[in-house]
Amino acid sequence: LGTASDPVYFTSYRDDVYGGDTNGDGASTGSRGDWRGIRFSDTSDDSASVIDHAVIRYGGATYPGYYGAVTLDDASPRVQNTQIRESDYCALAADLHSFPTLSGNVLVNNDANGLCLLGGTQDVNATWDVTDTSYYLRDTVTVAVGKTLTVDPDVVVKFAYGESLIVNGALRVLGTASDPVYFTSYRDDV
Repeated sequence: LGTASDPVYFTSYRDDVYGGDTNGDGASTGSRGDWRGIRFSDTSDDSASVIDHAVIRYGGATYPGYYGAVTLDDASPRVQNTQIRESDYCALAADLHSFPTLSGNVLVNNDANGLCLLGGTQDVNATWDVTDTSYYLRDTVTVAVGKTLTVDPDVVVKFAYGESLIVNGALRVLGTASDPVYFTSYRDDV
């Protein structure tokens, strides 16, 4: 629970910008993936979990269960007014049972600046409604038979090279004339 004038910092032990020279090696900076990240598991309390006005730097080391500076494993916390920088793999990574609330965040110079979906089968009815950043499908997502994926207006979905959205159930793309839904390449910076 940081504030605009007093954020909370999560960073590498080598990052001397915040907290000084923690590891005693003289002036140094962190590197992407210096630490695993923050992981919300399936037992986390979604209604009580919030990251507000934080700065998260140099996280995202790929390790079983960790795929970004913030990883969501069947968890849906609120992340707002937060800056995520210099992270390996993804700024935010989520499985297909995670539906975070994201607002006012700034994602800068991460391996992937977006909400990375780790792929697999969407086996629950789901709504993609995050407009604070793009959804980034690092792997193919399949909508299961009998399930519906709804994509709300103004949502951007980007695909990694060669990946796709396979619909075996139903897909509802609900763009409007003023707020269409975008499906595009991960390399599309428009």
